[in-house]
Amino acid sequence: MLYARVGERSCNFQINQKHFSTLASRTGDGVVSRQVYPIITSLPSCIKLPEANENNFELKPQFINTLPKFHSLESEEAYFFVREFEEVCLMISIPQLGDDAIRLRFIPFSLKDLAKKWLYSLAVDSVTTWDDFIKAFLKNFYPIHKTALIRKNIMQFR
Repeated sequence: MLYARVGERSCNFQINQKHFSTLASRTGDGVVSRQVYPIITSLPSCIKLPEANENNFELKPQFINTLPKFHSLESEEAYFFVREFEEVCLMISIPQLGDDAIRLRFIPFSLKDLAKKWLYSLAVDSVTTWDDFIKAFLKNFYPIHKTALIRKNIMQFR
């Protein structure tokens, strides 16, 4: 049980110690204060990485710096991003890794903001191949209404 005083109000509340830690500190006037903060844990990834031929390889920072970035802004095109990402990955050669393995290892570094949040929201091990990622990515970032609008424009073209 923890006691907290906020302004004029004070309250008691219970904290599940499994998910939070407390930090006790003494202030200058001798009052002991407790700060509660969540424990940071590493959650399993949605990407199940393919096995590497050997475990000894390096993802170099210069590779990561050349990757295109996708923030899921309205002005960004998902298909264009995927194509550009694949082109950059073709230039990256890691002998121990195949094309799928390279792409799946580098895609988290290309996604930013809402796109990264989306990636973290996927179920654990739900992406096992590059095609799995592409299907999920385009389903989320290239909605059906865009496809319908393009189809309509093609049908009305004279």
